[in-house]
Amino acid sequence: MTKPRRKPKTTYHAFLVEPAPGFEPSNWQQNPDYYKVVEYLGPKFFKGQADAWKFLHNHEKQNQAAIDTWAIYLDELDTQTAQLGSTLSNQALLALTRSNLGTTQAN
Repeated sequence: MTKPRRKPKTTYHAFLVEPAPGFEPSNWQQNPDYYKVVEYLGPKFFKGQADAWKFLHNHEKQNQAAIDTWAIYLDELDTQTAQLGSTLSNQALLALTRSNLGTTQAN
């Protein structure tokens, strides 16, 4: 008898970003097409945890006239970042992530 295969555990990386001018979301789930990473807030280990965090931040910001920061999360960026994430400080990981992402177009 064989064991069923499990999907590898996914980590969701939480970021506060500064959306490009003109970003007007119709709901808290939307991601801006273009943004600049402001702060890396660390990993979220469950999709529900990542969604709850994103909802709490974006739901409050959505009703404001100007959105200065917006919460997004990304799936595991790559294996190099995943391996380094546990040993790097948040600032070092943010710098690595910025070099990987820069000002980028969201998925």
